[in-house]
Amino acid sequence: MMKHFPDKRPVKALLVVPAFLQHSFYNARTACRIMGAKYTTMPLGLMTVAALLPAEWDMRLIDMNAYELDEDLIDWADIVLTGGMITQQGETRRIIDLAHAHDTLVAVGGPDPTNQPELYERADFLVLDEGEFTIGPFVEALKAGETKGTFRARGERPNLEEVPPARFDLINPKDYLYAAIQYSRGCPFSCEFCDIIELYGQIPRNKTPEQFCSELEILYKAGHRGHVGIVDDNLIGNKAELKRMLRHLIKWSDGFGWPFYFSTQLTLTVAHDDELLELLAECDFRTFYIGIETPDPDVLAVTNKRHNVLKPILDSVKKINQAGMLVHSGFLFGFDNEKANVKDAFKACIEEAGIVIAGCGLLVALPETQLERRLRKEGRLLVRDSEEAGFGKGRRYDQITQGLNYVPHRSRLQTLKDFRELRQYLFEPEPYFRRVRTFIKNMRPHKPKHLPPLKSLPGFAWSIAYGFLLVLGIPGMWWECIKTIAYGATKGISGMVAAVSMAVYYLHLGPQTQFVINDLDDNIRDLELYGEEEYNRRRHLRLAEPPRETAAVE
Repeated sequence: MMKHFPDKRPVKALLVVPAFLQHSFYNARTACRIMGAKYTTMPLGLMTVAALLPAEWDMRLIDMNAYELDEDLIDWADIVLTGGMITQQGETRRIIDLAHAHDTLVAVGGPDPTNQPELYERADFLVLDEGEFTIGPFVEALKAGETKGTFRARGERPNLEEVPPARFDLINPKDYLYAAIQYSRGCPFSCEFCDIIELYGQIPRNKTPEQFCSELEILYKAGHRGHVGIVDDNLIGNKAELKRMLRHLIKWSDGFGWPFYFSTQLTLTVAHDDELLELLAECDFRTFYIGIETPDPDVLAVTNKRHNVLKPILDSVKKINQAGMLVHSGFLFGFDNEKANVKDAFKACIEEAGIVIAGCGLLVALPETQLERRLRKEGRLLVRDSEEAGFGKGRRYDQITQGLNYVPHRSRLQTLKDFRELRQYLFEPEPYFRRVRTFIKNMRPHKPKHLPPLKSLPGFAWSIAYGFLLVLGIPGMWWECIKTIAYGATKGISGMVAAVSMAVYYLHLGPQTQFVINDLDDNIRDLELYGEEEYNRRRHLRLAEPPRETAAVE
């Protein structure tokens, strides 16, 4: 029997961030530990949810990427709030069951519950879409004594100028390598495989320059210094407004002694705007995550990502590097119309561009995307036959290898073999450090505005030295490390820092790649042993039902 909801004291709410899988591309715990942190970045999603809840509530936030969940806290709470992305699906559902085992109500939200609410029906409340429109009605339902409910925004989009700042007071900034903050939502492009436009729309919405910098000031007062990740899905969706914000950010940063430097996610089109690149460099942006997806312009056109080929990809990446920024990139394997030599084209693009951290994964037809709808209509979409076989159940469902949830045009077996070869090659010591040297060669570092306090330098130097010694212990690494750091030294302190940092990050990428290779080997072996039909059956996969309108015609 669930607990009675309080009416005479503040509600006690436990916000639980589900852990990413141990070998997730995003779960760089080894590198974090070396640098004295518990996890990479702050859980901005639930920190923003907390800001939208009544201020009088008694709230505690547990990030399971940084801490174990003490089940006594579930007994303490009147309600548990959780949710996240598709890669957190298995852990989110486990938290639902755990809360119910303690007779505690649980509410779920976030991108994956919004796209696949049927997988979270065990939760008492589904608070979906953007919380600015759905959290208020959810709170009112609790006050009215309701114990079940689903809350949706019905297509409405909140004005970000009215969004309160995240609750940075609920976490310890020192637990994280870098802070997280948001400037805008939405993206003007229409990539077929992307769910961002489905979740947040194609009209970018942003905060005012003053509002954004006031949130940075809250972060400053919370004690954070150094790296701040602006976690927008496409920072440059509205370039005119962004330039206005960046000019204000320069003045704010100068007034506060440049406490932060920045990273973000954006598109290759940033390289087409010299003024914007200069402003980003002047604000001390150092890293961009860019979805390149594939070097094949024909495939990019089919997937509605034509903006990636407005200018040659290699020229755009090099121009960004010459402005002083490192490019991390996402690549997807398994598109329709891929050519037989696709793995060689990927290798050439990634190596020539000097993209050190190339996040290569198998294409997934994400729920509620144009791609999923097309594949369903074509009778090619594969769905899981049992919800208990969903994401996160066992090693097979890593986000890198759980893709190809459809019948591909190319042979599945050959696609997986090619992808395996590519992944293994990219993160072997020699090609990995060759890319580091290419980046250092292309980089023309802008003068950093943020400088770490002198008192932090001994600890930083020790962490880097310790991590470097661990890297040297990996077979095949010693000579490549020494060669790369020596080359970095010829480019000054920026080259040295880039070389050593990328060497330390290999402590995550190396084991994570081996995990992916083992997973791919299992998939390849089963395909060779049983054939595709039995392979799908063993993974609880079946062809999806056609869309209702198609079924009605037939």
